[in-house]
Amino acid sequence: MHKAFLVLLLLVATAGGAPPPAFAQKCSVSDFAIEGFAPKVFDDCKQSSCPVLKLTGKLKNNCAVAAGAQIKITAEDGKGNVVDTTDGWPASTRNIGPGATYAFDLGPLMTYRKAMKKFNVEVIDVKTWTAR
Repeated sequence: MHKAFLVLLLLVATAGGAPPPAFAQKCSVSDFAIEGFAPKVFDDCKQSSCPVLKLTGKLKNNCAVAAGAQIKITAEDGKGNVVDTTDGWPASTRNIGPGATYAFDLGPLMTYRKAMKKFNVEVIDVKTWTAR
């Protein structure tokens, strides 16, 4: 009798086409990719130097469900020593749809230093934002 009730409950829960919460798909760090990451230094000042970083790229969601991802950018000197790091959620608290990309520039979060020679970027966390 109890087995029949559980089967009926499971059928009712999935009747709407959505799997029950225990089977809901979650995205992982490996489901996201960084495309076209292009660090650049701009210095448009005329009187004195004022370099500004542009750390641009696209974050692609390869997961089957909408989610957001946190990325980390690490700046290194010519010897591989870390000069600075920053991280952020490019899409803020918005989900990126399955197969979609989101353009970002995390340059404003990092101050340029002359020692910066190489920049690395990686996805460090994933979250599915719920509607409020």
